[in-house]
Amino acid sequence: MSHNYHAIAAFAHRGRILALIGVAAAGGLAAFGIWSRSDTVATLKQEADDAAIPRVQVVSPKPGPPSRTLALPGNIAAWYEAPIYAQVTGYVAHWFKDYGALVKSGDILATTRVSSRNRRRATWISFPRDRRCAAACTRRNSDRSRAR
Repeated sequence: MSHNYHAIAAFAHRGRILALIGVAAAGGLAAFGIWSRSDTVATLKQEADDAAIPRVQVVSPKPGPPSRTLALPGNIAAWYEAPIYAQVTGYVAHWFKDYGALVKSGDILATTRVSSRNRRRATWISFPRDRRCAAACTRRNSDRSRAR
């Protein structure tokens, strides 16, 4: 029996040693975790204090350019396309502005030259219409004067 007693005592002694080593390892891990967290908290506190100080650069205002152009990326396309026909008879004599040029209100874009044949044709077409309009206006005015 004494042999079993010594074996049990040795096993119990070994268990205590392993338990002490485990407790020491757990204590070491806990101490390391607490130390690393306190170090991290101190670092974050220092960074937050540094970020709380506003960094300002003082500049003096200067006048900008009188006009600025704004170039935006992208493509411009029409939703609908329709042919545009000339409303003036004749030919373009001179171009003053090209496509995409900056224009202001009242700028002359182009001048046209009308051929003498087209000028005579426009006169032949417009005179009868003008005469019909004048006659209709005269009739309307005379009807109004009779109605009074």
